[in-house]
Amino acid sequence: MPRTTKTRRITKIAMVGLVSAGICAIAGIAVAQDHDAYHRDKQTTEKAFPTEQPYSPWVDQNFPQRPLFGDTHLHTAQSFDAVSFGTTLGPEDGFRFARGEEVTSSTGVRGRLSRPLDFLVVADHAENMGTMTAVKDGLPEVMTDAKHYGLTLPNDIEMITQERAYTSPIWYSP
Repeated sequence: MPRTTKTRRITKIAMVGLVSAGICAIAGIAVAQDHDAYHRDKQTTEKAFPTEQPYSPWVDQNFPQRPLFGDTHLHTAQSFDAVSFGTTLGPEDGFRFARGEEVTSSTGVRGRLSRPLDFLVVADHAENMGTMTAVKDGLPEVMTDAKHYGLTLPNDIEMITQERAYTSPIWYSP
């Protein structure tokens, strides 16, 4: 027998009430537990939190004393995703740019930092490193299908044929 709109509305109201009651119960328990933490006697508080010495030995120093400026995540033409977005500069170009040297960007614009960076992290992906550059350059080892063209591969390279591709191994369930 199908539920009526009135029954559904009553069920929703009951569920909201139960959830609200549960939240209030949890909050009440938390408040009761915290009561002792915030209402200690003076002697216990002084013993737990001594005040003879400052909390931090660095409290009177002005930090930072030597701030460093840099880039913690640079992708170059060695990374698959960077090349697919048009990056043509390699790691050497990234380091030259970070040192304050003039570099011509992937779009042809000349650029130079007004002040060199203190550090640079080239964070190229290890997977497929250089593959897109090889495809773009048209390297025959990457562009041809050896089996299709009857080419023989060196003995130390195993030929792998993939029958089916999955978008993600997380969602794969045979």
